[in-house]
Amino acid sequence: MTLTVHITPDEMNKYVARFKALQPNKDEYVARVGIPVAAYEYVAAKNIFFLLGSIKDTEGANTPPALTSDPGTSIFIVECPPGDGPALHAHMKTRETFMPITGTWQILFGDDGEHDLHLEPMDMIAVPPGVTRAFRNVSGETAYLMAVVQGTAEEALNDIVLTPAVGAEIVRLFGEEALKGLERIGMSFDAGLPD
Repeated sequence: MTLTVHITPDEMNKYVARFKALQPNKDEYVARVGIPVAAYEYVAAKNIFFLLGSIKDTEGANTPPALTSDPGTSIFIVECPPGDGPALHAHMKTRETFMPITGTWQILFGDDGEHDLHLEPMDMIAVPPGVTRAFRNVSGETAYLMAVVQGTAEEALNDIVLTPAVGAEIVRLFGEEALKGLERIGMSFDAGLPD
């Protein structure tokens, strides 16, 4: 006989993330590192909500995941108004998977975003490591996308590489300090360059 775990409804509620109670993680970077909100939103989505992840994967972050998991997998809900999404970037050691919850999303890929495809709600794409990508809400209203980042425990987060053109645009729009702040949280701006 295999014994199962018995849990009360109150105990089970500790394993529930209520979306309405989540706070976007950009606030931590503004407060902790001094990155201007507009600069962070330029490289990332308008709002990113951290649903599930390992505390080990997020050491040093002020916004813990709503629910904890084993190291190596992090799940986010991304909120973007029409036309919004992150700058072209790559995850060199992790796989990033997207699934629209609402809206239509354009997935751009290639070092210059020269290729694209569209996803509708409940479609899914798992982008291989090392592929430069971005996503855009191409609907007429705010839309939501689930993003899952998977890798080994040591690689699961802060594996974000953006193109040199994005770095130059950050400096032009927000100044050198904004670029340095983004680098302090683990972003680099050498995607597509030889080692």
